[in-house]
Amino acid sequence: MKHSRTLYLLLLLGAVLFCARPLHAQGSFDVRVVHLMPGAPNVDIYLNNVPTATITDLAYEYTSPLVTRLPVDNGTLNMKAGPAGGGIGTAIVSQDFPVVTSTEYSAVVYPSGALPKVIMLARPKSQVPGPGKALVRVLNISSLSSGAIDVYLDSLAGTPIASGLAGENVSSFVSVTGEPKNLYITQAGSTAALATFTVPLTVSGRMTLIVTGGAPSQLKVYALSGENIDGYKLPVLQGLQGGMQSSLRVVHAWYQPKLQGTGVQPLDVYVDNGSQPRFPNLRYRTASAKYGPLTADSAVVRFAPINEGVASAVFTGTVQFHRDSDYVMILTKTKEGAAAALTLGSPTGVPGNKTDSLFIRAAFVTDFNSDVLIRIRPDNAPPIEIPQLAFLTASDWYIIPRGHFVVEAYKPNEGTPFYQKESDGDFSTTYLTVIVLGSEKTFELDILNEMLPVQQVFDPASGVPATPDATASNLGLACTPNPCSAHAAIGFNVRTGGNVTMTLHDGLGRTVATLVNETMTAGEHTVDVDAASLPTGVYYYSLHAADGLHGTGRLEVVR
Repeated sequence: MKHSRTLYLLLLLGAVLFCARPLHAQGSFDVRVVHLMPGAPNVDIYLNNVPTATITDLAYEYTSPLVTRLPVDNGTLNMKAGPAGGGIGTAIVSQDFPVVTSTEYSAVVYPSGALPKVIMLARPKSQVPGPGKALVRVLNISSLSSGAIDVYLDSLAGTPIASGLAGENVSSFVSVTGEPKNLYITQAGSTAALATFTVPLTVSGRMTLIVTGGAPSQLKVYALSGENIDGYKLPVLQGLQGGMQSSLRVVHAWYQPKLQGTGVQPLDVYVDNGSQPRFPNLRYRTASAKYGPLTADSAVVRFAPINEGVASAVFTGTVQFHRDSDYVMILTKTKEGAAAALTLGSPTGVPGNKTDSLFIRAAFVTDFNSDVLIRIRPDNAPPIEIPQLAFLTASDWYIIPRGHFVVEAYKPNEGTPFYQKESDGDFSTTYLTVIVLGSEKTFELDILNEMLPVQQVFDPASGVPATPDATASNLGLACTPNPCSAHAAIGFNVRTGGNVTMTLHDGLGRTVATLVNETMTAGEHTVDVDAASLPTGVYYYSLHAADGLHGTGRLEVVR
């Protein structure tokens, strides 16, 4: 009995000592790095003293991909930054940061005096926008002599989203309606704007606005998106007042299946004499992010097959800039198959007296073998008709009420549209260009939102555009519920039995799931989408039927 009691006490003591030990932190976190050191070389990033760089060759004004599922370990992250290729021993930044599980971090490297510094921004992964909302916060790393700033959205008469924000500080996330807005920066306590910009927000989006510059005329605001986990060049917000320069955006609308084999080929896009592509691997029916602000009077733009270098350019064009305007270059082809481009100048800003309106035009870059009339049908206004324009020309701007609309295409003397496309319903007061594209056998309409500075993917599906009668309505595509949080059902109609494929893509065109790839009989079908594991955001599903019909739809995932 005595031995049993002694053994029991020893076991109890051991359990107490075990429970009293420091617990090893469980779980993981995610982190990415933003390089905002002007004039500095590309950098490598080393995490937790591992001699091999985790993030390599990160360029100025770029964010790295999100490094996911890093172990929390002892609750501290050491981050070193040094010249690309120099090794961990050349690091000029070394800082420790506390980290906790289930959190996403953004490390912003920027100049503080003569030395680089890092600010670590945190967001719990559970913090997501509500339905129809976006989350916005502001990081102030400007060196304004006036000190702290206030930041307003919509109006200077409202409540600032960041109040008395001193340098090297970040505000909390604020929930706002997801749509483009006016952004005002003032000296703290003042309602006189030091600078005014346009900030594009998307429903269910998250954005960190990074304010830089040393004087009001030098203020620059970067938009760090919370949705894009790939590395990308940070968009610069466009100014609404004088003193801002132009920006450039390119659209790949050249259907060239014979280039480099089969399928429509992605292209690398070079601006001026850069040895590295400004927009690498630009896919067909994708608009690049905006490049700017530009201080020159012109820029030479070259499109080349991916990874072949600027010397292999298949098209070279020059864009002449006028101050304070955005430009869009749309690459397409002539009927003979040669590359051609249409360059458009687009106004910036939101007119104060048109807050309930959309400004829309059409750009014809198709050699479809028929005259085509474009009719735009707003929900609450008479339709607008745009007659057939000459190849490589655009219409004037039209004004329609803000909200849902349908774009229809008609052949001569026909009262029924052979093609139609619905707006996605997220457009706010902005400028939209309907891009009419395709070839002599195919036809498609894309809607370019000119105020969005980030990459825009029109048709996430790879391959050729739809044939004239290939619309979502012909296929009966419908998704319910939409938005959804866990599960959704997509219904569709197969007119001819055979192999059917349906894929799900994120907003950057990356395939996240294959929903259908099988032989189906003619008739109505339904496929279930498991959205529980998908991050909050906007997704697109693309259906290819056996009879050649192709259609796409939009699915929004919310939590």
